[in-house]
Amino acid sequence: MDPDEQEKRLAWKYLDCSNLVDERDRRVDWPWFRQQLLQTPYPANMDAVFTVLNNLGTGNSNHYDEEARVCLMGVPAARDQELP
Repeated sequence: MDPDEQEKRLAWKYLDCSNLVDERDRRVDWPWFRQQLLQTPYPANMDAVFTVLNNLGTGNSNHYDEEARVCLMGVPAARDQELP
């Protein structure tokens, strides 16, 4: 499940995973998830966290590996910025 050369370039070019905005076939909608974390204070944003965890499933690390492959930084890429 190693990323190919293009995926590696995209991962480093788009650390915030903004290149995935139009990819709706992902298990995790990373741009949506970051928006939820930035706009909704804790603990109200836990619904978004549980949504992501449910989408990833339990006991199958392949799902986690796949999402890490396409969005290397995932949640850590969330930064304090104004969203459109």
